[in-house]
Amino acid sequence: MSSRRALIAVPVVWLLAAAGVIEAAMGVALIVVPSTVAVLLLGDGLTGTGLTVARVTGVALLAGRIREGARRWREC
Repeated sequence: MSSRRALIAVPVVWLLAAAGVIEAAMGVALIVVPSTVAVLLLGDGLTGTGLTVARVTGVALLAGRIREGARRWREC
């Protein structure tokens, strides 16, 4: 049973790593071009307060990824 768990664990690790990369990329995209991301996701651009909220969300996503990366780095 343990060998089967090991075989399943490897794809899960890669899936989590890919999700982390996508999350970080989305955070950077929301910081740099929030209106373009909104058009791609929602079909409509952002103005005024929406731009600020999108950028703050991008910073939060990126900070979460940095924190998680630092935690994993310390564990190694």
